[in-house]
Amino acid sequence: MSTKCKVNLIAKFNLSKKKPDPHVKRLDVNKIVINQSNIPISDSLKSVLAKVLNFAVTPKHIPVDDIIAQVDVALKGLGHNPADVARSEIAAILKNAKKPISNISKDERFELSKLKNRDDIVILSADKGNATVIMDETTYNNKIQDLCNYGSYTKINRDPTNCLATKNNNIITKSTSLIDQIKQSSLKSSTARPPRFYGLPKIHQIGTPLRPIVSTINSPTYKLARFLSETLLPFTGKSTSAVLNSAHLVSLIKDISLSPDDLLVSFDVVSLFTNVPVLDTIAIIEDLVQQGLNPDVPTLVRLCLTNTYFTWNGTFYKQNDGTPMGYPLSPVVANVFMEKFETDAIQTSTLLPSLWTRYVDDTFVIWPHGLPALNQFLNHINSIHPSIKFTMEVEKDGKLPFPYVLIEKRP
Repeated sequence: MSTKCKVNLIAKFNLSKKKPDPHVKRLDVNKIVINQSNIPISDSLKSVLAKVLNFAVTPKHIPVDDIIAQVDVALKGLGHNPADVARSEIAAILKNAKKPISNISKDERFELSKLKNRDDIVILSADKGNATVIMDETTYNNKIQDLCNYGSYTKINRDPTNCLATKNNNIITKSTSLIDQIKQSSLKSSTARPPRFYGLPKIHQIGTPLRPIVSTINSPTYKLARFLSETLLPFTGKSTSAVLNSAHLVSLIKDISLSPDDLLVSFDVVSLFTNVPVLDTIAIIEDLVQQGLNPDVPTLVRLCLTNTYFTWNGTFYKQNDGTPMGYPLSPVVANVFMEKFETDAIQTSTLLPSLWTRYVDDTFVIWPHGLPALNQFLNHINSIHPSIKFTMEVEKDGKLPFPYVLIEKRP
């Protein structure tokens, strides 16, 4: 008897003050707000933090002065008369505006005001899921320092920002075949600042390790990296294994018929971005020139990927290999490398999966050859490149969790 893949998308519920629907399962606040600090957290604080960190609290009063100041900046490009008309109309609107209705309770607002004065805890989004994590600042700082000390990073003695900005601007000037003069001015760095390092807690792993993230906005090569990401994107995703998102995966597998012995399996690359071999990836990008990629792209990519760095706690670190999470170029170059990697891995395997689909570092596989051969296949793909290692999860009771999707067999 054959079975089919049944796919359930995991719903994301928004908290609101509407009348609760008795048919909708209520969310457990204790699963949304995870307190790993040594301080007790009141129910009111849990309630407001459960609205997640991008929730906007309505102000107590309309910020008239701030609005007028921002309006004046926006009106500078208009002529004298149109600007005066706009100011008059906006002033009339502000004069008649009513005080906004609060979207949190008094107790929640009081807890938020107390939170502003605390410097012994940090509040973070979880690495995956929609949870908010409270952590002692000392614990968080120690974990970040461990990442800096034992990760693929080396301390450097000085801030390389200005030097790298000059290199960035010079190489853009020379890339006339790829970037015209008008575009060049928008990609050059004028007021660059160092990338900042932080971590997101992995709440489903023992010890809650942090995933290292580098905020690269306004860094010397940020705009160039974003441009190169857009340039390289059309050269990726052409393999049959490419999956765009969870909905795309659902459409691919929802009608697949399985044999009784087929296993549902997921492979996950361990810390893909920080383990992408930079020089090997640049070599792959150089080969893409034969497929129509502009010949200036590999040189520009090399500048971006071999000069990644960040600052933490007043110290500067250079990343020795891999690409930082938070860098615009990282996802596309990871895909460039993984498409070549998985082609080599599958072509050199004696036994093949009946389905191999991948979204960045997560791969869903249907394996028809039994568990012993599956373990051999895991050893095989882990032997392809010293930097790329996979973990494996096999279905339990006919069910396999995948990012934002639950896949299960059904008759």
